[in-house]
Amino acid sequence: QLRCNHLSRCSTAATFSTLKPTAAAPQAPPLGKYAVPSRYLQPHPSNNITPHIASLVGRDLHLRPSHPIGIIRSKIQEYFASLSTDNNTTYTIFDAEDPIVTAQQCFDDLLIPPDHPGRAPSDTYYVTDTRLLRTHTSAHQSQHL
Repeated sequence: QLRCNHLSRCSTAATFSTLKPTAAAPQAPPLGKYAVPSRYLQPHPSNNITPHIASLVGRDLHLRPSHPIGIIRSKIQEYFASLSTDNNTTYTIFDAEDPIVTAQQCFDDLLIPPDHPGRAPSDTYYVTDTRLLRTHTSAHQSQHL
């Protein structure tokens, strides 16, 4: 006999036989337009992207309303929408940016020095010598300013 409330505090007042069966787990939303592992697994000597990492790209977790990243994204968008209402300013949301960027976009445009440890293959996934999986969302900053 166990009963739990929303705070996970449990008491022994109910029996399991009174619990209703749960519905089947909802299916995951379809993968995003960048969820094409072959795109990242190029036959290039500098490519250090494993099939596992390639399979994780393009899942669009930020678009899933119940995912923590989607919840945070929604809160941020709501905040900026409220600012737009308050001061007649329009904020543009850039979404679904390509995860493959150039080294120029990811590092040089942001003044990250050539010898910075973040450029090392141990810290960055390279597709080729000059193209890589972005390591942060600021990699698109220079093209949108």
